[in-house]
Amino acid sequence: MKALLAALILTFATTAHAEQASCDQIAELAENIMQARQSGVSMAKSMSVTDGLKLVETMVIMAYETTRYSTERNQKREAQDFRDFWYLTCYQSRND
Repeated sequence: MKALLAALILTFATTAHAEQASCDQIAELAENIMQARQSGVSMAKSMSVTDGLKLVETMVIMAYETTRYSTERNQKREAQDFRDFWYLTCYQSRND
């Protein structure tokens, strides 16, 4: 999971900052961050792969402020909701 998260952040970092990354990329990254959180990856490990990107750090912080669920169903729902929250936030910021 850590390797996947690092790869996604690297992809995000190379495509750029929030203005250049697509809302789909941002949403996918958010979902993977929440999946890592729900599967028990430590916050320190998640923060260690943010590459200093403030948006990604914010995603990690928000993910770790949420409840970690014990059932796979609830973990999956939380990751989907987090993904959709970030997609909506991205979409709205581009259409203001």
